[in-house]
Amino acid sequence: MTTLVKDADIQVLSELTNNNQHTEARRLLSLLVKRMDLYDCYDSVSMLHDYFGHLPTGLSLVRNALDKALFDSVGEKCGDKADKIKKAF
Repeated sequence: MTTLVKDADIQVLSELTNNNQHTEARRLLSLLVKRMDLYDCYDSVSMLHDYFGHLPTGLSLVRNALDKALFDSVGEKCGDKADKIKKAF
């Protein structure tokens, strides 16, 4: 199986998360695992976050639901790197 997510990508994901760019990290990961449907959803979350100036509770719940689908895809598509990717978050 070809690894979709490289070690350098995991480092970028970790850096984004460390810099409180959590939604951007998820958007990048969805792109890397070729889940464009989730990419579009995270893009909408990002726009709403920017609009409100913070991540409202309801929007956080939506993002958490998207996360389940994203990390399920990571588990399916990234094999042995899945745990390392999840730790970046």
